[in-house]
Amino acid sequence: MSRRAQKWNFSSARSTFIQSAFDHVLRDLTDAGYACAIVQAADSSVLHVHPTAPPDLATLPQAALTCQQFLRLKSGDLALVNDPSSGSFSLSTFTCVTAASLPDGDLLIAARFETSRRLSADGKVDNEGVRVPPMPIASKRVLNRDILTAMSMHPMAAPDLAQRVEAAAAMLFEAARRFEALAKAPGTTFDALTFKNYLEDSSAAFETALARLPLGTAIVTGRVLGSNEQIKLTLELSEKHVQFDFKGTEVSSKVGINDLTTLGTCIWSVLALLEEDVPLTSAVLGHFQISAPTNSLLASKSQLSLERGLTLVVPLLGELIHTALAKINPKLKRAGTAGADALAQIEFANGRTVMLSAAPGAAADAADAGQDAYGAWNPQFHPSLEKSETPQLVFTAYGVHKGSGGKGSKKGGDAEFIACKVSEPAKLRWLLGRSSAKAEGASGGKSGTPAEIEIVRAGGKSEKHGALEGFVELASGDEIRLHGAGGGSWGALSEDKDD
Repeated sequence: MSRRAQKWNFSSARSTFIQSAFDHVLRDLTDAGYACAIVQAADSSVLHVHPTAPPDLATLPQAALTCQQFLRLKSGDLALVNDPSSGSFSLSTFTCVTAASLPDGDLLIAARFETSRRLSADGKVDNEGVRVPPMPIASKRVLNRDILTAMSMHPMAAPDLAQRVEAAAAMLFEAARRFEALAKAPGTTFDALTFKNYLEDSSAAFETALARLPLGTAIVTGRVLGSNEQIKLTLELSEKHVQFDFKGTEVSSKVGINDLTTLGTCIWSVLALLEEDVPLTSAVLGHFQISAPTNSLLASKSQLSLERGLTLVVPLLGELIHTALAKINPKLKRAGTAGADALAQIEFANGRTVMLSAAPGAAADAADAGQDAYGAWNPQFHPSLEKSETPQLVFTAYGVHKGSGGKGSKKGGDAEFIACKVSEPAKLRWLLGRSSAKAEGASGGKSGTPAEIEIVRAGGKSEKHGALEGFVELASGDEIRLHGAGGGSWGALSEDKDD
């Protein structure tokens, strides 16, 4: 979410304190790049969401509530889940949930991290990772290492899954301890009435911010790259609500996302336009209304690949929402962006897989150039390259692909670039998704370059691939170069600056 918004300042001192308390409690987790949420166990009210990806806004609170529904978490307990039917949006994305015991009722605290992503050869989700339903993995702050070890031994589990869970657990338990200590501090009141007032204040804050956007209705359509299936959106901005009606969106047997991922993406796209960074609570999320045909590609209940949905459907949905908003208010118009990483998976004979990802450049608009390699900063989604190196694979280059963003008076963001060399035969599978198409420029600006994967064979021959997805065999000494998609630019360059 490209947010230039300023943090909301409540008129209520009590709500300002609550917001500051949440920031304090979650500081270690958010600084480390985790998505986080705080939910009231008693009435399921969402008090806080700190997302790192669009689906987090709707899926993360649901993951916490699902764990509580089945496991009845208490202080010192910890649950782990990544099942899409239980509030996740990818099998590589794991959510840990614990509880903080407060005098007036428990709070659920959730933290989400991503392990290595996997690409499915047959387009089915179950080949993208190990599926974990709500699972108790700690009691009295002691981890059940037998369960962690068993999960880690699954052939599709990330090799560092146990270590990642341990790290998240330590920070979650510390967050719960901070909450419990704050609740006992003199003058601190964390009760149902205080949280009720905070929710009401957050709703009023959102309504104030929303009132600064022009009101109106717009209808837009777009087609999913590769399958050519249609998404139709009627977006309505009113004084207190944002309504997304997807009547006319098609059912797909090839690609799709679930309704919570759709809802999170819709909310994210609107919040990115607000001048204020409003608190993300159930009272705010309740202002968004969504309607999508059952089993359509935006409310899919199938077992289709989640990675294909995230790289094809989510970026298109975000673009359509921005197009609709720009129809209502032309000042919101911007250039295009791929909206998703380009992915390449290398699999060796011993079963070890390494996933490469190259973030796209962001779109430019009338006010600002696009940000380079948007999203590449997050350590949860882009772990250090050194951790992936083995005798089988060595990284040879990494950085920003200069010149990949479109040229214009406001330049499109340049994309991420990553290269590595293999020392034994392997299989290469890639999913460029929507990034395989050019991100269009706007108001005379040039388009960004599409994502591309280049293979430089050991003998020096170069092969370039720009297809949406594909597969090739690698030999010892081959080098793989993955380029993300550059962002579209805004406005034409004057002749004396155009090269």
